[in-house]
Amino acid sequence: MADEKQETEIPGEVLTPDLGDAHFGLLCTCAMAAFLFFVFGSVAAIWSVAVFAFAFVLISVFNLVFGQGFVQSVRCGYLGAFGIWQWFSGW
Repeated sequence: MADEKQETEIPGEVLTPDLGDAHFGLLCTCAMAAFLFFVFGSVAAIWSVAVFAFAFVLISVFNLVFGQGFVQSVRCGYLGAFGIWQWFSGW
C-alpha cells in the first residue's frame, strides 16, 4: 500500500521544482556556458546565460508586481528560471 501512495505522489513532485533542482540547474547553466565559451566563443556563452538571466528577472518582477514579497519573488524567479533543468536531469 505504501508503494501505491508513493506512485501517486511522484507526478506532482516531478512537476514542481525544488531548491535542489534549481541549484542543479544553475550548475548546468554554468557548465553549458563554459562549454559554449570553449567551443564557440564568448558571444555564445553570454547569450546562453542571458536567456536564463532574463527568465529569472522576468519571473521575479512579475511576482513582485503581483503582490509577493521581495524574497519570495526572487525565490520564485530562481526556481522558475533554473528549475527547468529538472526535466533534463532524470533524477
